[in-house]
Amino acid sequence: MSDLGKYWYGKTIWPVALAAMVALQMAGAIFGAWMPGPLASPGMLLALAITLVATITDLRSRRIPNWLSYPAMLAGAGMVLAGALTGWSDAMGVPDVMESMGGFLLGATLLGVLYLFHGGGAGDVKLAAALGILLGPGALAGTLLAGCIAAGFGALGVVVLRLLQQAQNPSSGGRLSNALRGNMPMAPFFLAGLLLHLMN
Repeated sequence: MSDLGKYWYGKTIWPVALAAMVALQMAGAIFGAWMPGPLASPGMLLALAITLVATITDLRSRRIPNWLSYPAMLAGAGMVLAGALTGWSDAMGVPDVMESMGGFLLGATLLGVLYLFHGGGAGDVKLAAALGILLGPGALAGTLLAGCIAAGFGALGVVVLRLLQQAQNPSSGGRLSNALRGNMPMAPFFLAGLLLHLMN
């Protein structure tokens, strides 16, 4: 394969493709799909900021660092408690304490099971738990469902492109098992799922 082919099918293409997908999602949301209320709430802004930073770190290093995950959980819990104590939960765009705990458990459980079966990383578990605190179980479930759909299409694209790469490099064997090797960053699909959930 030529140097240009190696560049196109190598590591660089996946961050570029995923970043383009997220940019399209954000552009569609900004230009008419979002209602101003959910976007303007501090809770949703915090969730979007956390997921955007996680997307950047996941695309760059295939990791969602603890310096993001744990402070995100603490910030979310603090915002939920502040809303509960002041009675401003709705205005702040955060769930009540019980719903927040349910969202935390849902995110940690679902992504924890995937992690046990090598379907994701520990950073994905902590990110889902942090988002669950801010979103509650209902909104988190919608976000994860939309993200899983987006991830499915993304994984299919990865398989197709890697099979094309192997077709040009017979020494790789051209097997589907080879095409499925390697980790795909999940944070961009969390962000896509959150944006898709907001657009509904």
